Amino acid sequence: MIDKAFRRGGLGRVLCHDFFRWLKSQQVERVELGVITENEQALRFWQGQGFEQVRLAGPVTIGAKTHMVHVLGRLL
Repeated sequence: MIDKAFRRGGLGRVLCHDFFRWLKSQQVERVELGVITENEQALRFWQGQGFEQVRLAGPVTIGAKTHMVHVLGRLL
């Protein structure tokens, strides 16, 4: 997670780019992650990084709340 003061400046994209480059160096071919359905900003960010929905999972309990989770994936 990136501090709100540093959001929308491209830092997330840079971190992802470097992380994906490292994953490729480790022969990783595909990445999947989960985003709770209520977090629309995160969903838009990951879609902007080339991720597409694989499935909807859940319900899962996180703390005191129950959520559905978008499972997203992309090839490297």
